[in-house]
Parts: sequence; C-alpha cells; structure tokens
Amino acid sequence: MTDIIQQFAAKARAMGKRNLFNAGATDAKIAAFAERFGFELPPLVAGFYRHFDGGCFADDTWCDEELADPDQRATILWNSHAFLSLDEIIHCTVFDSVEVFEDEGRWFIPLLRTPGHEVLVLEQGHAEVLDAFHEYLPEDWLPLYPDFASLLQAYIDNEGEIETIAG
Repeated sequence: MTDIIQQFAAKARAMGKRNLFNAGATDAKIAAFAERFGFELPPLVAGFYRHFDGGCFADDTWCDEELADPDQRATILWNSHAFLSLDEIIHCTVFDSVEVFEDEGRWFIPLLRTPGHEVLVLEQGHAEVLDAFHEYLPEDWLPLYPDFASLLQAYIDNEGEIETIAG
C-alpha cells in the first residue's frame, strides 16, 4: 500500500461514523474496467480502488442518526464530495453529461462528484485531475490537482471538503 493510501486509510479510521467509504473493489471489478474501456486504471488509482470502492467523508452537518440510517446514505453521498464506485464509473451512472468517454482520441475517467454537480476526471494517460464542469466542453475543463495523489492529499487534509473551480 502506498504512503498516500495508508494516510487515507488512517484518516478513514479517524473519521469514525463520518467515513462512508465502501470496502475495496475486487481485482475482478478492476479488470472489468480495463476490459470495458480497453485500458487499465493508473496504478495509484487502481490501488486506491482496491482499498476504497467509492464513498465519502460526510461533513459534520450530518447527525449520528442520519449517518447510521442506510436510507440517508444516497442523500449524504449526493451532497458530499464523493468518490465514485467502480460500478458507477463502469456503468456510467454519474449523470447524463459526464461518463467515461472518448473525445477526439482522449479518454476521461470520472473519479469524484461534487455537491455542486461537477465531476473531477482523470484524462487517461495524463496525471492532472480536471474539473469537468458539466456546462463546458472537455477543451475548456481546467486542471484542479496536478495528480491523483494531490487530490487524495487535499481530501485527507480537508476531511472531504475540497476546493473546486466552480466553488
């Protein structure tokens, strides 16, 4: 396990009830991604998904009863900076305008949905995490983090409350 994933795991434990991350994805699920899209997830991203298959750190506005209520989980995830599960990525269930897709030979992998309905994406073969604000075309998406490790570090440091371009 890389240092950043170890740090993430430690933060997840420290978050207690506010840790709403799923258990890690199986190797079969990670392989299903590669089979579906014809390329593998970058090593750090695949390593992250082996430990955390989507979820979020809920902010402190949610009470213990809401955090413990399985019926509230989808609402909490929708209103948080939530990493997408591999199933959400593979089956393109983020929302209609952003999914794993190819644009003029460029592949974009959605990683995280924000409460403002933005999606942070990783362009296949590139390090930068882009803010894929849904009202703009890919050529107008802006780099938000220099790499996936920087996104994870910001998520750890801010307990899930990360900065995005649209706010």
